[in-house]
Amino acid sequence: MEFINNCTGKSKDCELCIIISHSCDIARECDKEPFVEVLPCHKITKPDGICLTGSNCRRLDFSINNKDKLDYYCINAFEKIIIDKNQLDDSCKIEGLNCDLEITFFQNWLAARYRRQTLSDELNNKIKKLKIGKKIKSLTNEIVTIFINEDIQDEITEYTLIFVSDYNNADAKEKIDNLVDKLNYKLTKLPEDDIILTINHIQDIDLTYDLVSHYYYYNCDYLCTD
Repeated sequence: MEFINNCTGKSKDCELCIIISHSCDIARECDKEPFVEVLPCHKITKPDGICLTGSNCRRLDFSINNKDKLDYYCINAFEKIIIDKNQLDDSCKIEGLNCDLEITFFQNWLAARYRRQTLSDELNNKIKKLKIGKKIKSLTNEIVTIFINEDIQDEITEYTLIFVSDYNNADAKEKIDNLVDKLNYKLTKLPEDDIILTINHIQDIDLTYDLVSHYYYYNCDYLCTD
C-alpha cells in the first residue's frame, strides 16, 4: 500500500493519506493524469473489531508498524478526495509503509459499497426476526465474509445466505456450523410466505469461481440485521 506524507492542508488536515489511485496513474505525467485520489487517514487510539475485518463498508481500521509500535488509523469511504499532482511539493513524500492492509482486501472494501443489492422487505423482515446481526457480532474473527444469492421462480423467490469462515481459525467451523443449524431451525418456525431463505456455511478454502460469480458480496450494514 502507498501513502502520501505531509499533505496537511491538501487533504482535510490529515498528515497521512492512503492512495487509492492505480499505480500507473500515479506515475503518469501530470498533463495525462493530473490528479491522484486519496483517503485521509485519521489516527485513533483503539480500533473497532468490525471495522478491522472490512465488515463495515463505510469505515476501515488498520495498523501501521512504526518502529516496532503499532499505530492505528481509520479511513472513511465517503471522504475520498482528489489532489492535484502539481500541488504536491517535495515535502509530500509517496512511500510504502508497513501496514496490515493487503491490496486485494483493500480494493474489495472500496468496492463493497457499490456491490450492495436492494433486498425485498419480506426478506429484510425475516433476517430481522432471526437477529443475525446480534448473533454474528461475537464471530467477527471467524466470519470472513457473507454471500447471498437470489433465485426467482414463478411467484417464489429463493435466497441462499452463505457465511464464509476462516479455514485457519481452528474454532471457526464448529462455531458457525452451530449458528447455521440454529438459524435454519428458527426459519422453520417462521410463518410461510413467498420468500424461501436457506442459510449455509463454507470455509474460505472451499470458495469456487462458480459461487463467487453467482453470489453477491454482503455484510451486516446492508443485510438490515439490526
